[in-house]
Amino acid sequence: MLAGNVRPGDTVAVVGAGAVGLSAILTTGLWGASKVIAIDSNKFRLEKAVEFGATDSVEVGPGTVADVTALTDGLGVDVAIEAVGYPETLLTAASLVRPGGTIANVGVHGTPVELPMQDMWISNVTLTMGLVDTVSIPTLLKMVAGGRIPAEKMGTHSFTFDQMDEAYDVFKNAAANQALKVVITPG
Repeated sequence: MLAGNVRPGDTVAVVGAGAVGLSAILTTGLWGASKVIAIDSNKFRLEKAVEFGATDSVEVGPGTVADVTALTDGLGVDVAIEAVGYPETLLTAASLVRPGGTIANVGVHGTPVELPMQDMWISNVTLTMGLVDTVSIPTLLKMVAGGRIPAEKMGTHSFTFDQMDEAYDVFKNAAANQALKVVITPG
């Protein structure tokens, strides 16, 4: 993934396996990551993450950092991608990255986050963030058209325009309905 400067052979953790995190999981493998660790509190999303290319999954809990550290031989990950937008998920990403690594904040934050800058600085950690810049869209569309990115996996529920209210209800309760994205068709 571009925001994390993923290189071939990198170990990547994706914190949050919703649509944004699953997209990151799909593309990090294409960029050459050797290990992609999905982290989420939702078992359904973790199962989907493995289907989307994660090599490992970790359910959020008191041992999250220790579990990821164990998967990286005690080193931490080269790139930690935060894909949720909560202070605690960004702090989790910061705690997973190894010295010299990168934290890519792609989640949308609406509240302030206090980061351990003194630790990140001494460990020479890079933090990237920002809105979608659309630079990679032409390449991604070609990969979807060529079958390299199976975008259809994102659509877990299908509705017609006449079922729009039902579609909103399903997506509003995405976790309970095991929904990633809903697909709306004309009829």
